[in-house]
Amino acid sequence: MLMMGGNALAAEKLNFDGERKGEYIHQKNTVEDFNKGGYRFTTLLNFQYDFDKHVSAFARVAAQTANIKHDFYTTRENGSEDTKVALDHYGLIYKNANVIYTLGQQSMGIGQQGIMFDNTGNIGHEIAGLQALKVEGSAGKVDWNTYYGQTHKTAAFDNKIVRLYGVGAKVALTDATSVGFDYAHSKSDVSKNHYALNVGHTIGKLDLELEGLRSSAANDNSAFVFSATYKPTKKDSFGISLHRTEQNADIAGMTAFENDQRGLLYKYSHTFNDRLDLGVEYMDNSYISKPGNYKAFAAAVTYRF
Repeated sequence: MLMMGGNALAAEKLNFDGERKGEYIHQKNTVEDFNKGGYRFTTLLNFQYDFDKHVSAFARVAAQTANIKHDFYTTRENGSEDTKVALDHYGLIYKNANVIYTLGQQSMGIGQQGIMFDNTGNIGHEIAGLQALKVEGSAGKVDWNTYYGQTHKTAAFDNKIVRLYGVGAKVALTDATSVGFDYAHSKSDVSKNHYALNVGHTIGKLDLELEGLRSSAANDNSAFVFSATYKPTKKDSFGISLHRTEQNADIAGMTAFENDQRGLLYKYSHTFNDRLDLGVEYMDNSYISKPGNYKAFAAAVTYRF
């Protein structure tokens, strides 16, 4: 009976959730001479064990089957079906008042719109596994974060370790207007400083957000994104982003808006209920430093459990 009680207590401390996503994707890149469509099925399993009210351990298992480009970094030819599984997130969380410390392998977005660095949409330790300490908190109308970490030495980063640290903050000036600032330092072959400024404003059901980025590189060192999101109902969202990112502006080419490209990103999402939603995206980009373009369409259904 004591063993059963102990098992029940342990089960109460273990939290589990996840999601299953099915996608159809078509990509055309005239620079890489690529024009194919295919599918991806992705499963994410998230675990968290609470030792007490302050300390927790977390882990994520990611799996994907695809016959087109993986979110995992892979050299397998597109068109052949492939399945990959990885334990790509793990570590410890410490919570104290309004501050959260996360130590371990994790994903991170830097810049209010991920303009500087964003691997939150990736899976697999090759890209999504940023080994880092992140501290985040809030004080009044200010949300802030600071971090120090490094990537893995994989082909995704030209077989080099990228080290980075920085700080960010977002201030709610009014209920409708906010200002954000991010600074990061990155180092691989060269060291760079990156600075981003973000302004957001809401007008009724329309959210507007403008973010600019500049690095200390000698040339090709700036980026910007202007996004507008309209939510006519609680279940529907329409978005468009005008963006441009020069080659040396972001960190390791990991901007959320495609390095060395400019263009438009269109988004639509519909929430059926708290577990099921539909998302559609279309990106229409051209290269900045060379002739050519990149166009991508994706439609996904996601079920959370």
